[in-house]
Amino acid sequence: MEGWNYSNLYSRVNLQRYGLHLNVNLLGFFPSTTQNRWSVNLSPAIYGIGSKASIKTISGDKEVLKGNNTWRLGLGGDFSVGYRMTENLSVNLYSGITHLTGKQMDAVSEYHRKSNFVWESGLKLGWTFRSEEHTSELQSHLKLVCCLLLEKQNTIG
Repeated sequence: MEGWNYSNLYSRVNLQRYGLHLNVNLLGFFPSTTQNRWSVNLSPAIYGIGSKASIKTISGDKEVLKGNNTWRLGLGGDFSVGYRMTENLSVNLYSGITHLTGKQMDAVSEYHRKSNFVWESGLKLGWTFRSEEHTSELQSHLKLVCCLLLEKQNTIG
């Protein structure tokens, strides 16, 4: 059996995450902040997370351990603070945590780690394709059409 010096090893983990978020802007609950450029979001989520790990030698890049693709269910969420810079462009600073189901994480035994949590944080840029103003204009137009149809029906009947 071949032995390895730990100082000559590195690991590489590939992670894929697909999820469904419920984004709740906490400032939207206060009437004075509904038209504010700032947002404070709480986003509970459910994820499908795929991971694959491998361990290689630093010198020679020889693969020592090749992990399998593993898919798990994850539950967690994000907290973010954002600012709408223009009508369509926004920037958000976020942090989130996800708990993965299952006993092993990338072929690492359960007693070698403390938990199945993945923590991430970063900066998100967002682009809105349709502004709230256009939505309200559309709603106003529909309201006007409905009112005109009702008036016409009342004058005919």
